[in-house]
Amino acid sequence: MSYDLKGNIACIDDDEELLFIMGIYLKRYGATVYTFTNPAEAIERCKTCQMDLVVTDYMMPTMSGIDVLERVKMLDPNIPVIIYTGEPDQRLMESSARLGAFDVNIKSYDLYPFVQAVQRGLSQRKMLATG
Repeated sequence: MSYDLKGNIACIDDDEELLFIMGIYLKRYGATVYTFTNPAEAIERCKTCQMDLVVTDYMMPTMSGIDVLERVKMLDPNIPVIIYTGEPDQRLMESSARLGAFDVNIKSYDLYPFVQAVQRGLSQRKMLATG
């Protein structure tokens, strides 16, 4: 399969190994990937670097994915945010939909559904940017 993932993507997760793997997959298809284990650092980077998409883990020690979603949307209401979780629950689904998450993606060994969600998010971002 061929994907066009050109764009700046911030990936946030407290699991460094998972970040490394996500980065490899996204870079393979053309993305410029910025990885962060600290959500606050990622949000600061979003202030100084135009991100086209943000991927964030849901459960992290210092800040939840919902908190990241809220703060990123305050910086740029049109940026697609994908919440990546190993344990989806009703609260997450409701909160993420209400706050404007682009997608909630389930962590899996098969990263292609994740890559497809990223491509859809980047496509939406490009459509909004071109008007």
